[in-house]
Amino acid sequence: MRKIIGGFAVSIDGFIEGPNGEYDWIINDPEYFKEYSRQWKKIDTMFYGRKTYQTVIKHKDLSKPFAHMKHYVFSRSLKEVEPGFILKKGNVKKEVMKIKNEPGKDIAVFGGAVFLSSLINLKLVDDPVLAAGNNNK
Repeated sequence: MRKIIGGFAVSIDGFIEGPNGEYDWIINDPEYFKEYSRQWKKIDTMFYGRKTYQTVIKHKDLSKPFAHMKHYVFSRSLKEVEPGFILKKGNVKKEVMKIKNEPGKDIAVFGGAVFLSSLINLKLVDDPVLAAGNNNK
């Protein structure tokens, strides 16, 4: 069975976003992410909640490094998603378990504290990963 890797990007002071929704505090240094690049080779699928999906769509450059992967968006309110994304509605646990049981590599949850916490509460996250940064510029 495939594993779900739940990544948390959080500032030292405990926030994911700045007061205006900014995430520019996250370190974007290739040296810093060398270890993550090894882990990305084990992943072929990304999960998004609605809010993270909408951020990715606004900033299309966020999804470029992951273009070769399958992209699932979990949302109760969205009616459709952009090409390249697969919308999943309904019972989250049932949908996630179907995907986990398909052949393939591991699955990463991309952003989305609300969605990620719901997966944790459903005991679906196999490997939580914490990436910290400094929000004090």
